[in-house]
Amino acid sequence: IRFPFKPYIPEVNGRVLTLKNVVLGYLTNFMLTLYSNKRDYYKNNFTVFVSYESSQLKCVPVIRLIHCGPLVGSPVSFYRYNNIEIQSSIKYLADGRYVFGSTYSSECAQSATSTWKIYRIKRQKSSFHIETEDNDLLYHYTAMTSLQYTPFNFEFGMFKVLLEVKNVQIGKSSINYDSCYFKVLSLPLVAVIDGGRERKVYKKHGLWLSASRSYDPNMPANNQSHVYITWTCVNLKDPTGTYELCQPKQLPYDKKYFIPPHLLSYGTSYKFTMEVKTDIYENCIECSEKISPRSAFVQIDVASETEVVPFDMEIECIENCEEKVLP
Repeated sequence: IRFPFKPYIPEVNGRVLTLKNVVLGYLTNFMLTLYSNKRDYYKNNFTVFVSYESSQLKCVPVIRLIHCGPLVGSPVSFYRYNNIEIQSSIKYLADGRYVFGSTYSSECAQSATSTWKIYRIKRQKSSFHIETEDNDLLYHYTAMTSLQYTPFNFEFGMFKVLLEVKNVQIGKSSINYDSCYFKVLSLPLVAVIDGGRERKVYKKHGLWLSASRSYDPNMPANNQSHVYITWTCVNLKDPTGTYELCQPKQLPYDKKYFIPPHLLSYGTSYKFTMEVKTDIYENCIECSEKISPRSAFVQIDVASETEVVPFDMEIECIENCEEKVLP
């Protein structure tokens, strides 16, 4: 088990031990958890003393990671469509042993190298995220001061960021590291019926229904082919009746649904339910909430037979009717 160097800050590091003006080391706690095949586990807390060796305390990197949680139990959360940026702040102590008088040295940065690693932390059957030796190493970088990722680079789940900085000075080296955690959360599907929640139509025109603005926010806009919708309805004048237009109709999310005039009844109100679904998350262990399905509703009122259509519009082609004309 490795423990990082902690610079002496009286207001923060109350457990750093000193002798006169020299830092000896610090006390820290760690938890050991052992799991068995029967899902029983052993858990215990330990306190250890981390000693500072003088040969490792020249040009000591002091690291702070930004936009990332310090503990696996308190990660910073993102969604898949977010840009993810993990920044680092690195300073170098000329000599980490001294409580007073030790200053930060900008010259130390010239001989420093940094290594970034990102691991995926697997969720156990107990639903806890546990760090193990077989955590997946996803990315490995050197000589970078920050990490930036465009949307949809990470799957759902917990991730660990490890930054190790090594400084070599005349045959001696000082190494320090810091780690942090972030979590990528899932979002439910978005269900939207075009045209609002109430509409009045005239039987002679039939009925067009569209849910083209429904989508999966966990995937890019150009990758929505896994999303589909199902339309059903109820005749509000006869809720228990069976009608052809109310039978389930499954379509791709971006395809309009047309109901011809002969299936509509004058002076009748229908409540249509649109359910947007996808099957790709059925076995998702890392999903933070249920993604599919999601529903939206619209009430369609069909005008009575005596109501006059307020206007009719006809479009007639005058020129170039057989040719495609660019706008």
